[in-house]
Amino acid sequence: MDTRLLLTVVAFVAVLGVALGVPRLMPARPRGGSQRLASTPAAVDPRRAAKAQERVTVMRESAYVDRPRWQQRLRQLRVARTAESDLMQANMTLNVLAYLGIRAMLAVVLGAVAFVVMQQPLAVVVGAFVGWLIPRFFVKRKANKRVAGLEAELAEALDLMTGALKAGHGFMQAMESTARELTGTLREELLRVIERVNVGGSLVVALNELSERVPSHDMGLFTAAIAVQRQSGGNLAEVLENLSHTVRERRRVKGEVKALTSGPRLSGYVLGFMPFAMLGYFSAISADYRASMFGTTTGKAMIAFAVIWSLTGFFLAQRVAKVDY
Repeated sequence: MDTRLLLTVVAFVAVLGVALGVPRLMPARPRGGSQRLASTPAAVDPRRAAKAQERVTVMRESAYVDRPRWQQRLRQLRVARTAESDLMQANMTLNVLAYLGIRAMLAVVLGAVAFVVMQQPLAVVVGAFVGWLIPRFFVKRKANKRVAGLEAELAEALDLMTGALKAGHGFMQAMESTARELTGTLREELLRVIERVNVGGSLVVALNELSERVPSHDMGLFTAAIAVQRQSGGNLAEVLENLSHTVRERRRVKGEVKALTSGPRLSGYVLGFMPFAMLGYFSAISADYRASMFGTTTGKAMIAFAVIWSLTGFFLAQRVAKVDY
């Protein structure tokens, strides 16, 4: 096939894939006055909120497709189970089959582009690998934002629950009053727990599902504390008050750790970006350099290995700078 024709086909597939796939990965946002009304707790109609919550819950339980045959086949694959977990944590309505299809399409497109540009089989592997990881990067990024937003509200939510419990309310009533006061991610998750309990589910099971949807250590402490208190009894208000203090201390330590590791993380970004910057600079100022690196097999192989090792060093540097506590 002619190279220009192949590039045309690849460009068409890439644009079509981006047009169809990327909007599915982006969160939907209300417009104009609806956005302001949606962010106001007093403006929420309980009946509409219940219906919307029921719709969200049903969509979360249908993370695959509507055909049982595909569900049975997909659930046997580890990559499908991982994709289901990623989509659940990111709170996305995209089903697993469509999500994996987008990843496979981008892998094929970038692999073809890399082969046309580099004319090396190794470049196809690198391009396909990058294309396979790009959608998951955006999904994980959205999930991390949800976790960060929930952790930012958890201490205040625990204070509200503690106040409601001390005022004589039960735990479910305290959770409902707390959910009415919140406006972010935690409000949505608490409403899901309340919805599950209202339809006859167990509170402990609903909280365990919450910790699976939100992979946060702070949320794990909250669900574990509630589960232990339900089994052994005790003063729940005092438990939540102590947990609120623990969550605030963890947030403070997390900020200090982030400040102390900012230097190594920045070094990782610089070292990861430097080889690509040097390649672009020397390619722009030297025609002989371009001919040697992009016009010979040895030069293309060197570029491929440089990309692989640069990315490996970047991820290792970020991993070293990450502190678990």
